Amino acid sequence: MNKLLELYQSRFGGSVRKQGDGYNGPCPLCGGEPGKSDRFMVWDYKTENLSKVCTENHIAGVYNCRQCGATGDTVSYLINIEGMSFKEALEELGIKPNTTKYKKSRPAPKFQEKAEYMPKEREMPMKVWQEFAMHLQEKAMADIHQAKEAKKYLNARGICDEAIAEYKLGYLCGENRKQGIFRMRKSLGLEAKEKTAYFLIKFLFQEE
Repeated sequence: MNKLLELYQSRFGGSVRKQGDGYNGPCPLCGGEPGKSDRFMVWDYKTENLSKVCTENHIAGVYNCRQCGATGDTVSYLINIEGMSFKEALEELGIKPNTTKYKKSRPAPKFQEKAEYMPKEREMPMKVWQEFAMHLQEKAMADIHQAKEAKKYLNARGICDEAIAEYKLGYLCGENRKQGIFRMRKSLGLEAKEKTAYFLIKFLFQEE
């Protein structure tokens, strides 16, 4: 087995999964939930962008994390993730450490902590709009049982009838032989616009 892949799998076991031409799972540096995260990728066969050590000793494999930007080859993995010294990394790979011709691999880039999410404060819509929205939700949940194409579309994507009911998915069939439902903005407590004096609601409706 490729050494880089072996090192990564020794940390996360079954959480490492085959993905396309490589393997992915949680990042050893910035984290991720085992079995769900796929931010960290290992390509065990790649021979591009290797350090001099790996190139001269034919040690394939590179890694990359799309979350924190950590990237490198087997030597940098041993140093930056396993915490080994350069000498220890060479010994782990069976390379004589008494040579001075190799340069140390570049350190893994530091990742920045994401700023805490601060939601914007918004005014609640007027009561007449809230009531109309509730009416649309109820109508959509009822209409979807008559819209065979809409249910077929959801079922084809693995969304069964029980899930449609549980998550309150719906479909608005429209009215007056039109695909959407039209209302004057003023009737919903909204200010009229110069060019568009109506509001259109159509297609799938889902409660948040």
